[in-house]
Amino acid sequence: MKIPFVKKSSLTKFMKIPFIKNSGISRIIPKTSKVAASPGTISYIWKKRENRVKINLINYNETVYNEQKLATINDVAVFDKEKSTKWINVTWVHNEKIIDEIGAHYGIHPLVLEDIANTTLRPKIEEYDNYLFIIIKIIYFSNETHEFEIDQLSLIIWNDYVISFQEADNNVFKWIVERISNKKGKICRLWSDYLMYAIIDAVVDQYFFAIEQVSEKMEELEDELMLSADKKLLNKIYSIKKEIVYLKKSIWPLREVISYIQHSENKIIKKNTSIFIRDVYNHTIQVIETVETFRDLTSWMLELYLSSVSNKMNEIMKVLTIFSAIFIPLTFLAWVYGMNFQYMPELSMKWTYPAWWGFCIFLTILMLVAFKKKKWL
Repeated sequence: MKIPFVKKSSLTKFMKIPFIKNSGISRIIPKTSKVAASPGTISYIWKKRENRVKINLINYNETVYNEQKLATINDVAVFDKEKSTKWINVTWVHNEKIIDEIGAHYGIHPLVLEDIANTTLRPKIEEYDNYLFIIIKIIYFSNETHEFEIDQLSLIIWNDYVISFQEADNNVFKWIVERISNKKGKICRLWSDYLMYAIIDAVVDQYFFAIEQVSEKMEELEDELMLSADKKLLNKIYSIKKEIVYLKKSIWPLREVISYIQHSENKIIKKNTSIFIRDVYNHTIQVIETVETFRDLTSWMLELYLSSVSNKMNEIMKVLTIFSAIFIPLTFLAWVYGMNFQYMPELSMKWTYPAWWGFCIFLTILMLVAFKKKKWL
């Protein structure tokens, strides 16, 4: 069943529960913990990574566009006095020292830095004196592994600065960079709040791509389910059901985040950006409703699978019952003439044996005709 989309564009084993292999969806509890650590301790939580952290700066307005890679966060100081929007994108957040340096440079609260390093948090928004802190989840379908990946994205928004912390290099914001470099659209004329909207909108667009992949997988499952129901198919249904559950878990809180931004009176959020925030809120609701529909469909598919297995078992039992019913009178005849009493007259007759077989065959055919007439076959 194809789920129509209306949009402007498109677990490893944990304990003994089967999850999609190597998928970010399997994030149930952290791989490492901060037991007994003091609040504000920057400790990266998730799987070990060896990638080198990249700090990329885009400085832009209607007439200016500069993009460069920074060796350290201190290199951004030369742009501080410019009347432009500065977007600092930090890719790979496993280096706690770099997060601490960025926090010290911009005076970011230690609890915010702690949350940036902890990549297992649910989406949320927090409001501080002069900036907003947002956590959302990037969901995308990996063409290499053919599995879903869920990465955390942390945003810190000032009036003219946006710092984004990406857990991995997933190339989600490529089209935003292209629009800025080509000076297309409103993004070059507006400030950091519009850039925040563009980033969130790009993330929501990825949700639509992801659920399209889920839709295709569900279509394949539905076709397989109509043909046959075996144990492998049951594992696939459970697997996709778990995918949908964790998609919902990652997407559902985003509605609260966007709703908070939409009704916020913070000076960072300008009035002319509110209409765009409302638009991305509607898209988020659509994604959530689609995921809910998928969850209902997987429940229906599971019920259909169990019903198919039950019907298959009933067919087998019906055949076995018919065979048993046929052999009951034949068994009775064999039992009677197997007693070998001395004065049984049939035993001495010449045609007794072929007559016995003929009667058994006749009786079998008669019972099959009767079963067919009653539509038991």
